[in-house]
Amino acid sequence: MMIGGMVKKLIIVTGEKESVYAELLSSLITLKDDDVENNTVVGIKDGSVEAVVWNEDIYNDNKAQLGSNTKLIFIGKNKSSEAVIPSIRFDKDMAKYGVNVGSLGNKAVLYIESNTLFSNKDLYDGFYEKYIELTERFDDSVADTESIKKATHTDGIGEAFKKGTKAVKGLFGKIKGAPAGKEKNEGTDFFKIGTKIESSKLISDQMLRYAVLSFYLDGLAGFMEIK
Repeated sequence: MMIGGMVKKLIIVTGEKESVYAELLSSLITLKDDDVENNTVVGIKDGSVEAVVWNEDIYNDNKAQLGSNTKLIFIGKNKSSEAVIPSIRFDKDMAKYGVNVGSLGNKAVLYIESNTLFSNKDLYDGFYEKYIELTERFDDSVADTESIKKATHTDGIGEAFKKGTKAVKGLFGKIKGAPAGKEKNEGTDFFKIGTKIESSKLISDQMLRYAVLSFYLDGLAGFMEIK
């Protein structure tokens, strides 16, 4: 409960593949991370927003009853968000990395186009620098060692990803079972398909995580109209 102000309601709508990132945003919202001693707010004022996570089925069952003032954040590109995306103004600096974050009125959308980085190693390197800078603003409970390691980029990474294996993720998207002690910048001459798949999943994870973390820090307060 927020003291001295009204708690605002937020609905986070997620596709099946992005549910872990919707839960990440919801968890960030509940953090008591403001620096009270220095009167500094991190993201949003602690306790100012109450969020619920809906999958697409729940959203479709209830959207007719939602008022125009309902705050909605869509995570992932899916049937629910595709109707909203054309009207959203996305951040151009993020979009060049395939990370799409934007809002218009009471609707916001966060989704990625992973092939943007799969097909361009130099672009991934530039993105990774920004990603690390962003994660340094959080503690290890949000940005653990698995999520911040650099993916080994190689030709064919996108094709390998399409063949895919199912990633096992915890609340914060940590990829389980990654080889211990693997060098960050391994050579590309002897890549096996499994390594390419692992790298592609790590890149996609970092892109979605970047979208969520950056929106929490720099976009959520404005979107929720919290001063």
